Amino acid sequence: MAVATATAIMGGLGLAKGIYDTVDGKRKEKARQAELDAYQRKERENAFRNMQISTIGSDAMREESSRNIATSMNSIGNAGTRAIIGATPRLVAEQNNVNRNIQKELDDQVIKRNYAIVGDDSQIRRMQEDRENADLAGLGNAIDVARQDANTGMNTMFNSIGGIASSMKGQIGKDPSNLYNKGGFGGGFNPGKNIGYEFKPVWG
Repeated sequence: MAVATATAIMGGLGLAKGIYDTVDGKRKEKARQAELDAYQRKERENAFRNMQISTIGSDAMREESSRNIATSMNSIGNAGTRAIIGATPRLVAEQNNVNRNIQKELDDQVIKRNYAIVGDDSQIRRMQEDRENADLAGLGNAIDVARQDANTGMNTMFNSIGGIASSMKGQIGKDPSNLYNKGGFGGGFNPGKNIGYEFKPVWG
C-alpha cells in the first residue's frame, strides 16, 4: 500500500506539472503566433536618394567662360565691326563648348548618384531579407518549441493519469476492513498484535 501511495503522489505531481507545461506551452505558442502575425518589415532609407547634385564645378566653368568672352569682346571691340562679325562665330562656338562641358559634368554626377542609389537599394534589400528571415525563423522556432512543450505536458498528464490509475487498481470497491485484515497494508499487518491488542477498524 505504501508503494501504491507513493506512486499516486508522484502521479499527482506529474499530473500537476503536465497541466502547467500544457497551459504554459499553449500560452507561449499563442503569444509567438501573435508576434508573427503582427510582424512588420523595417524599412531603411537609401542614403543616396536625396543627395544633391553639386553645381560648384559648373558654376566655375560658366564664370570662366563669361570672363573669357568679355575679355575677347574688349579686345576685338576696337578693331571695328568687321572684326567683331568675324570673331562672333568663334565666341559662340566656345560658349557652346563650355555649355556642353557643364552639362556633361552635371550628367556625370547624376549617373554616379543613380548607380549609388541602385547599389545601396540592393544592399538594403539583402540586409532586410537577412534580418526578416532571421526574425521569422526565430519566431517560427519559438512557436515550434512552445507547441512541443505543450505536447510534452499533455503526454505527462496522460502518463500520470495512467500511473495513478495503475496504483489504485484493485483497491477500488474493496471492503475497507480488508486493508487491515487481508493484506491491504502488507499482508494482514496489524501492529497491535505485537503488544497483545489487535486494532479494529472503526467501520466494523
